[in-house]
Amino acid sequence: MKYKYVGWVLLWLWGSVYHVISEEINVVAYVNNTVLTQNDLNKALKQGRWGQVNRELEKKLQGNELIIRRKNLRRKVLEDMVTDRLINDEAKVLIPVIPKSMIDDEITNRVKYFSLETKEQLRQYLKLQRITWKKFIEELEESIRIGQYKRMKVRAHIRVSPKQIHTFYEQHKNDEKVQTRISEIGEEIAIVLRVQEMVSVRHLYIMPILDGKKMKPEELEALIIEARNLSNSFESVKNKSNEEIDRWLSEAAKEHDKLMVVSTVSDIERHGYLPDELQTFAFDENNKGKWSFAVKTKVPTNNRNYSSERWDRLCVIELKKSYIKPFEQVQRDIERYLEDASFAREMKILREQLWKKGGVKIMLPESK
Repeated sequence: MKYKYVGWVLLWLWGSVYHVISEEINVVAYVNNTVLTQNDLNKALKQGRWGQVNRELEKKLQGNELIIRRKNLRRKVLEDMVTDRLINDEAKVLIPVIPKSMIDDEITNRVKYFSLETKEQLRQYLKLQRITWKKFIEELEESIRIGQYKRMKVRAHIRVSPKQIHTFYEQHKNDEKVQTRISEIGEEIAIVLRVQEMVSVRHLYIMPILDGKKMKPEELEALIIEARNLSNSFESVKNKSNEEIDRWLSEAAKEHDKLMVVSTVSDIERHGYLPDELQTFAFDENNKGKWSFAVKTKVPTNNRNYSSERWDRLCVIELKKSYIKPFEQVQRDIERYLEDASFAREMKILREQLWKKGGVKIMLPESK
């Protein structure tokens, strides 16, 4: 019996040691004598604005570029989490209690954000995510407290003078795009004072529909030929009225159910997405009201429902010359732009001060 008791003690001790070792391995940052774990980081990468950025990266990128951008995003999110925890610790002294009205307002915002109708539906949604209401309220209070602290300590002291706004406008009004910075995850923050030359076009494209199926080469080739022949047959109606062209498009879509036949109207910048041949055609003033020749286009796509090959042609509706926006139209945009740039600089200074005071240690593999 005594040996059995000793065995249970040893088992308990091993379990405790294993738990400590597991937690140590799982730590990604030490902050103010507390830790952030891989689980905390993974959760942040799935939720809110960072979750949205993460999903956008997966849609747009692949291969090594996706791996590098994800690594940068992971680092950026962790640094934000560390800073927020330090700010929250500081803010508890200044803002010990969050008013119930502010919490209620934020709950209402979350109900709208998740496209729900009532607080009870939000409770059920959180339950499905395995988040207790108590934990949710704690996170809300933390978020509100951090926002209040940033406004009190940073945003409230930022001032942009009329002279700064006007000087910025005069210095950059001829630039097509003014950039402040490229963030660590590749986000571009910019303001446009000069509108590029654009052309308004009616864009027609025809392409095979694959329905997510892996087709035999001969079947796909037959569809591609069908799309090419239909594009060529448009020549017979291209000089007719819009009503007759619309009728042709409608009938073509019905008769060729394995092809996508689309006509859209849009404004395109001179350095937009069009193939070079169509760019040259679109920005020629002599082509107003005319349809272009058909151009076979290779379209990058991860969508298995559509072929990457299609036939494009367009009709020029109107050329729109480049112009500089009036100062009055962009004055408030410039002010916000300069405020945000100043806020970013001040937050960087605050972050460095808090990190030094909090004895922060990042434990991501590339930081060791």
